[in-house]
Amino acid sequence: MAEVEVYYSDMCGLCHVAMDRLTEEGILFDKFKLKWDAESDNWEETEASSRLLERCGEKVEFVPQFFIKDRWVSGWRVLEPLIDSGELEEMLK
Repeated sequence: MAEVEVYYSDMCGLCHVAMDRLTEEGILFDKFKLKWDAESDNWEETEASSRLLERCGEKVEFVPQFFIKDRWVSGWRVLEPLIDSGELEEMLK
């Protein structure tokens, strides 16, 4: 299993921006697809959504969500500066 996990949805543009950037940087990651259920106003219950809830310890309402080793990084706007500054690379050492 990779040291970076990405929880994403197909309808999320920033999810794809984030995964493209990780790929460009040569960072291997595992991805977990979530689907939004508009009727229940929640993520569909799947193995990925259960895993995300377990890892976060609370309900999350947006994607992307990331785990760098065991550190939760909530959203692309938090992860992008970690990549730009080189901090993500340090976290993965």
